[in-house]
Amino acid sequence: MTGGLGDLVERFRQSGRGAKADSWIGTGENDPIDNADLEVTLGEDTLAELTEKTGLSKTELLDRLSKTLPDAVNQMTPTGHLPIDPTPSRTA
Repeated sequence: MTGGLGDLVERFRQSGRGAKADSWIGTGENDPIDNADLEVTLGEDTLAELTEKTGLSKTELLDRLSKTLPDAVNQMTPTGHLPIDPTPSRTA
């Protein structure tokens, strides 16, 4: 799995679940996410990689992520905005 918080949020937006991720970034209540939405958003390749790295079953991984991901994203965005990538982009 590559990318940072912005890439993760973009995956949620592309899967039609952007409002949930945006609620985690914003300063209001965090919308919950269920296992089925997480599974579709993350995709089989990412889930396979995470289960291999963590040693958790897919079900256990999804259970834990559904409980912790909204708060984790919320804590990483205390101002209600995604952090700006400090790495300057390279142009050819």
